Amino acid sequence: MVEILPLLNNHQQEDEELQQLIIEEKKSSSSRIASLDVFRSLSIFLVVLVDYAGSSLPVIAHAPWNGLHLADFVMPLFLFAAGVSLAIVYKKIEMQSTLERKL
Repeated sequence: MVEILPLLNNHQQEDEELQQLIIEEKKSSSSRIASLDVFRSLSIFLVVLVDYAGSSLPVIAHAPWNGLHLADFVMPLFLFAAGVSLAIVYKKIEMQSTLERKL
């Protein structure tokens, strides 16, 4: 005769595996990317350096129209670091929501 299983217990093993994946993801989500933190800190340091020391050191001040100095690279560096951070965060959120939907 055919064995009848309740609907909720039909995927119990798959649910347990998904719960383990979610637990492992939450444990690893607290880890930070050190190189990104250092890059972001360096760009903030450069913002402060250019802002306060740019008037006394012309090498790091904003360049006239026909040149590039250090100050002209500070904002793009910071925006790059912010974009990478957001991409990493949204990837983790998307993975977590996909796992929770399957659960």
